[in-house]
Amino acid sequence: MIFYPMPHYLMRKSVLLKLLKKYNCENKNLLEIGYGAGEIFESYLKMRIKVFGYDFSEEAYQHAQNKYANHSDITLFTAPSELKAESFDVLIASEVLEHIEHDLCALQTWHSYLKTHGVIIVSVPAHKKRWGQSDMAFGHFRRYEKSEIIELVEKAGFSVSEFLTYDFPSCLFLDPLRNNRINKLASKYIPNSGSLETASKISGIARDENKIIRFLSKPIFINPIIFFQQLFYTTNLGSGAIIVGWKK
Repeated sequence: MIFYPMPHYLMRKSVLLKLLKKYNCENKNLLEIGYGAGEIFESYLKMRIKVFGYDFSEEAYQHAQNKYANHSDITLFTAPSELKAESFDVLIASEVLEHIEHDLCALQTWHSYLKTHGVIIVSVPAHKKRWGQSDMAFGHFRRYEKSEIIELVEKAGFSVSEFLTYDFPSCLFLDPLRNNRINKLASKYIPNSGSLETASKISGIARDENKIIRFLSKPIFINPIIFFQQLFYTTNLGSGAIIVGWKK
């Protein structure tokens, strides 16, 4: 399967890498929950980060395993039982929490994987009013309001240090475009679109091969948008939210 990075993913990736630098995560042990295609691992390696990953999708695991089989600084787990408590300096869960019915339990489990003062970075779809076809097609239980996700992360035992949203103002035209395309994408990649589990497993690796979407992901188009979105990080206007917390 060929991985085509989507505009929304590229905008989120830019934010994540900035946060890793800001919180001095170079040379640390990083656990990524729900890594999907694992494309971002290449950027982690450039930062000399030792990468660990777990994804409950067998297809995602096989895709990443085949791509990174020769990288000694990448370890992929096949079961949660392989993850040891207090073993990681950083934990990233990017577009994962909305797929989990009992999200607080998931956050509490992730809390146990981190060392004391470890950093967690979680990205989720923002604003309930933006619930759309893409949420339903790819197995989301919910979208989050700012107050809800902050309260949830704090309840799991973290001290929240930062909240931001990304992809504004591009979300005003990219979200409708994505929702218009999602039915075709879902029918291609998700045999049983009524199954939230099936939809969740494929969501991290399914990509739209539409020529317009792929063009919008080219550097000549997406880089100015990535640069411009920084002006709106703290406005809570974007359709994607990122929260950073510390393990107490």
